[in-house]
Amino acid sequence: MKTGLKNLALFFLVFFLVGTTVQLQNGNNKNSSTAKTDFKLVAEKPSIYIDFEKSGKRPPPGDDVSDEAVWLRLHNNMRSTIAFCAFGIFDKKGKLLSYQEAGEIGMHYEVEVTDSRLFDKSKYKVPTGDKVVGVCHVFRLNVGESIVFSIPKEHLAKGLSIKVPFKYEWEDINESNLSHFVYFNSKNIQ
Repeated sequence: MKTGLKNLALFFLVFFLVGTTVQLQNGNNKNSSTAKTDFKLVAEKPSIYIDFEKSGKRPPPGDDVSDEAVWLRLHNNMRSTIAFCAFGIFDKKGKLLSYQEAGEIGMHYEVEVTDSRLFDKSKYKVPTGDKVVGVCHVFRLNVGESIVFSIPKEHLAKGLSIKVPFKYEWEDINESNLSHFVYFNSKNIQ
């Protein structure tokens, strides 16, 4: 009788383990199938990404850049707020405009060479972008929102990319070693 009980117990153990393995392989386990996409609003899109909006002319923000610009849109496809360093936009008379008045925000970013076949550093100087210097104005981009910013067109010349640093809402914006980056490549300009 003891052998029969052992065999029955062994049968149920094997049956349980095989059933659990099949569930995991089929993705029927709620923890394994939904954990990968629960943090994003739209599963097919990246969590944080930048899209091309338009290109055109604008008053140059400084003497060292042209009046040709590219407008980009930063999207927060996460189920949490992100934060980044930003600055205001000035009108032609020097008045500081709010984001609502300007329709865009000043974004801090860096420029990188991503394809040295298209951008020759020996012939051209790599733009520095608009790095954070001194005080950082923290701008929070809420769940599912997006925001427009513009940069000089030459900062996205062929072979260049920009990277925008950001933090998740649970991180301290003033702690310098926790930055994450979202990239936009010049090949994505239409």
